[in-house]
Amino acid sequence: MEAVFLKIVNMSINAGWLVLAVLAIRLLLKRAPKSVMVMMWALVGIRLIWPSPLKSVFSLIPSTKPINTTTYMSKPYIQSGIKIIDDGMNGYLAEHYMEGFHLPTGSFHNLMRGLSVMWIVGMVAMLLYSFISCLSIRKKVREATLMKEQIWLCDHISSPFIFGIVRPRIYLPSDMCDADMEYVIAHEKAHLKRYDHLWKPLGFLLLIVYWFHPLLWAAYVLLCRDIEFACDEKVIKEMGSGIKKSYAEALINCSVPRKMIAVCPLAFGEVGVKERIKKVLNYKKPAFWTVIIAVVACVALAVGFLTNPSSQLQKKYPQYFNLDASEGLEVYIWQMSEDSYYCGLLSGSTPVKSEMELWNLEGTTMDEMREILSTYNIAREDITLIPYIHPLSSYWGEIDDDYQEKLEEVFWGK
Repeated sequence: MEAVFLKIVNMSINAGWLVLAVLAIRLLLKRAPKSVMVMMWALVGIRLIWPSPLKSVFSLIPSTKPINTTTYMSKPYIQSGIKIIDDGMNGYLAEHYMEGFHLPTGSFHNLMRGLSVMWIVGMVAMLLYSFISCLSIRKKVREATLMKEQIWLCDHISSPFIFGIVRPRIYLPSDMCDADMEYVIAHEKAHLKRYDHLWKPLGFLLLIVYWFHPLLWAAYVLLCRDIEFACDEKVIKEMGSGIKKSYAEALINCSVPRKMIAVCPLAFGEVGVKERIKKVLNYKKPAFWTVIIAVVACVALAVGFLTNPSSQLQKKYPQYFNLDASEGLEVYIWQMSEDSYYCGLLSGSTPVKSEMELWNLEGTTMDEMREILSTYNIAREDITLIPYIHPLSSYWGEIDDDYQEKLEEVFWGK
């Protein structure tokens, strides 16, 4: 559970960079079609769902594993890709979170377990909230009467909305005036054509998993706003600019206060009504170059943030990646001087390694080897540290139990 939580945290941090990029583009391209902005938010969802993106030299993700650790390590190791952050954080962690010295052994593992439990409790709470909200809406519309096709009239609702995923229905208040109804129905049908009744619940489902990340809450709120803006634009484009004033009046007449973030329904007058009215009244068809720039920005975001940077270590030490770890891994460590160590990596203890195989090991630093090991899904007890007197070593110490213990303290950071 702790390993899954750490993976989720790392994925959320990487998605956070994309959210910041979308926010910046959203501010710079205010006149761009909102449908393109919704596509940019969709990229955030893809980044959160897709655990192993392609690698690219054009990737703008600073680090694939910002918290470069697994549950067997004694303390977290930050590798955000931004040197000033890494140096400051890792220096602090080295001083305050050294297990067996500053903290009891197992403290980091216990901390991860506690945070994992909190993460699960948060997800359960949000799922329960969603379930209760849907039951409340279903109770209100159970006595609705069919008007035509998939449009229903209901006495117990104050604003029109779409409810349902497999068989979505448009619900209208029974007392809605005919003048507003034409525009409301056009807006809700635009939602159905764009499959917003599927995308919004999917976005909320991702928010349930990543509820601890504040940027993703902001992303969900803005996604909901941009979905509504996109439908407003679609209706005006299809029905003509002459409806802008009447459409804005329908927004005013159907507006209701929004109390909490919701997974559903897609309510006509619930999200950003004041801003939507301004945009409707001031709407002009986007210039051709504005559309082109927005599309290019969307493509650039996909290339830059849906790919991971190519691993420099994998290029440098390809022989140490994708080893068979089913029988464990062996890290051979040789000392070159008083404070200088080099490491080599081989698959588990069978078959017995030949002297030539050990001789041909290419030395990595301890930090590099720890990063290589973090790419394997393997517990610490399945990683064996083996002191090795390399023929090229300039340090010839006695390898005994004390030396083994010292080696483990140095390597694992105790």
